[in-house]
Amino acid sequence: MKKYVFSNGITLVVERMPRVETVSFGLWQRVGSSYEDPATNGLTHFLEHMLFKGTSEYSARDIAIRMDSVGAHMNAFTTREKTCFYANVVSRHAPMVINLLKSMYYDSTFPAKEIEREKQVVIQEIHMYDDSPDEYVHDRFVEQLWPDHPLGFPISGKAGNIETITRSRVVSFFNRQYRTDRLVISAAGDIDPDTLARQIESWPLRGNGGLVLPLQPPEPRFSIASQKKKLEQVQLLMGMPGVHKRHPWRVPIALLNQLWGGSMSSRLFQRIREEHGICYSIYTYPSMMQDTGYFGISCATSAGYLEKVISLIRRENDLLLNKGISPQELERSKEQLKSSLLIGRESVESRMNYIAMQELVFGRGEPLSAVLKRIDNVTMDDMRVVIGHILGSGRCAVRTLGPVDAMPILRQQFSAMEVCRV
Repeated sequence: MKKYVFSNGITLVVERMPRVETVSFGLWQRVGSSYEDPATNGLTHFLEHMLFKGTSEYSARDIAIRMDSVGAHMNAFTTREKTCFYANVVSRHAPMVINLLKSMYYDSTFPAKEIEREKQVVIQEIHMYDDSPDEYVHDRFVEQLWPDHPLGFPISGKAGNIETITRSRVVSFFNRQYRTDRLVISAAGDIDPDTLARQIESWPLRGNGGLVLPLQPPEPRFSIASQKKKLEQVQLLMGMPGVHKRHPWRVPIALLNQLWGGSMSSRLFQRIREEHGICYSIYTYPSMMQDTGYFGISCATSAGYLEKVISLIRRENDLLLNKGISPQELERSKEQLKSSLLIGRESVESRMNYIAMQELVFGRGEPLSAVLKRIDNVTMDDMRVVIGHILGSGRCAVRTLGPVDAMPILRQQFSAMEVCRV
């Protein structure tokens, strides 16, 4: 991997991959929904949409046709801490695609007519997520963990906020947050790093003054909450203390995730789905952000099985805390994690994402060989420490969404926890 930092403030990271014929190219802006306030919530995601809606040279339709005409796949996404615009394309068409992304970044015109139309598109997207129980409960769960803080805001915003967006607010937010000194560009595939660097070095400086940075997040609030909604199943989410992205425990926690609920052979999957057959989906996930994080368990089951599912999860958690894991489980998790990293190297998009995240999180690239070595070096003592951190305090946030009020079950199972009103 090669890294360049230019006088225009842009950081470029590039990895040339032999024996491929495609390129993945990404613009990563350091801005997400955690940079918002209650009045601007949803504006970051809305702006992501608007960068596809036309420049002084190309209309929104022109952009779509130009991308499709060379078989390129272009997309974008917004998270709580970053926004990414990316394209995957056959390498001979990469210069055109890169120039188009540049035009979108520097020369978007934000037509008022397009803004009014896109408001309805985004509102429909919000409704779509609200109709998806898994998406909806995760949004409410994060809001429960960080109430009254931007980390808890829904990334897409709320319909009422979207309706009030004006062109002046879009342009003002764009000028404040879209700065080249907070832009990372990553590329992987059949591309010459130095040739690309000469191109990116000539891009203009963008952005001055008025930058809004995210507020320091508080400790997560651990509480219980239940919400009724007309569904076939109850969605269950549990969250325990976690770590931030740069924490030295991030690798042991990734290994713990594999054996706890992150694979078909994991403890929760085998116990609750395979042995008892009372759910279809159950998994764990470490949610790590720049300055905070949590470790989650997600499950969906019929209302009549909810109490049993919670009891089985708590039993498995107690076994993990009190008995620990076996050396065989640790070795299996190491092989799983290493293999997933190696498989990811076969994809230009995965490689582009990987080197971008290395730069965004750590400010430097780390060879995969060093990452694999750190995985191999994790010990049983390391695993005991992270298990104790996650489960030892007994702190836990729980939320349900489904056809019944599950609060009586939650009060019984988690009697010491604060109740969160919904």
